[in-house]
Amino acid sequence: MLISRRKAQAAATHFSSGLVLGADTVVCFNRRVLGQPKNADDAGKYLRMLSGNTHQVFSGITVLNAADGASYSSFSCTSVRFRRLSEKQISSYIEGKEWSGKAGAYAIQGEAALFVEGIVGSFYNVMGLPVEELYRLLSRYDYFSSDGKYFPIRRV
Repeated sequence: MLISRRKAQAAATHFSSGLVLGADTVVCFNRRVLGQPKNADDAGKYLRMLSGNTHQVFSGITVLNAADGASYSSFSCTSVRFRRLSEKQISSYIEGKEWSGKAGAYAIQGEAALFVEGIVGSFYNVMGLPVEELYRLLSRYDYFSSDGKYFPIRRV
């Protein structure tokens, strides 16, 4: 959550008003934090660790009001169970480079979906943005009208 807050604060310096979103995701296995792998060797190590095991995905999320700096933060945790992966599967996945820039060296919405035996919690959290938490935080700003419609987001 601290990193998500720092990301939102850094982005908010470019705006005088509006809501700014910051998010950060890590994978945890056996009390070890697996962020984004530095290289293919790291990616292989991460995938071998996760193979046949259950790990947790944590995402911190912050919504910040650029006008006054007020912010709300939260997090989401999802348990993910990987099936046992063969060395061939790991090598093939690494060659495809989908692991690059991904916490835990995989993207559940891509080819790594085939590695997943099951999840408990938010699928969107594993993708890196827990939309359920985002909705809850935006609701604190009265972002949604009484009829359930949202006010349009201005994209920049």
